Amino acid sequence: MNLIIDIGNSSAKVDIYEKKNCLFSKKIKKLQLPQLIKFIDSCNITQPIDGAIMSSVSYIPEDIVNYLEKKHYFIQFSEKTAIPIKNMYKTPQMLGKDRLAAAVGANHIFPKNNVLVIDIGTCIKYDFINNMGEYLGGAISPGYDMRLKALHYFTDRLPLLKKNKKKHLLIGENTEDSILSGVYNGISSEINYTILKYQKKYAQLKIVLSGGAMKNLHKELKISIFAIPNIVTFGLNIILEYNKSLKD
Repeated sequence: MNLIIDIGNSSAKVDIYEKKNCLFSKKIKKLQLPQLIKFIDSCNITQPIDGAIMSSVSYIPEDIVNYLEKKHYFIQFSEKTAIPIKNMYKTPQMLGKDRLAAAVGANHIFPKNNVLVIDIGTCIKYDFINNMGEYLGGAISPGYDMRLKALHYFTDRLPLLKKNKKKHLLIGENTEDSILSGVYNGISSEINYTILKYQKKYAQLKIVLSGGAMKNLHKELKISIFAIPNIVTFGLNIILEYNKSLKD
């Protein structure tokens, strides 16, 4: 059993895997050690956790690190961690570990394929791995909340809106709907256009859509995609299993 912790910009995700299957999952706003222990206890797992990995793009909870180091085989994911793909990124120390983990996960699901992972969260992250198992990089752009906040904070009169799951029209007939139209249609158009550019350059491209906001776009994208909401933790689990195999 593996404990997987992915700390993002706005929340943390804690999953428990048995081999390649996610058995338990919880999203926590600000992960603290008592919450982690409570979650593990609540799962009532019948087998012991024998490995743990933590990836973070924001804070490092040192008490959790110390706890996991004492109890399990533990990896704090970094650019020095062994991975089953080749990282071609020119500044690996600056690369978000969630992006690399997503690429590892996508490559494991679609080996020897060109794969574009689109992870929609605080930011929209595009990550590409080619059919030779090489991670090349991608792109980052603002996500829904970031765009909505920018329109409010960098203007004098536009209101601060929250994400809205209702269908968004092309033409907004008031200020609120105009903002939502611009943000939602802008993101869907950006993603569709980015996919088309990749498809023109790379044959037989697989598209993986992930992240908490992917449900807003799933039906709007005009191409075939694979919706894998846990691609980051899945990739972290693959990395943990890979490192276990190296130490045996």
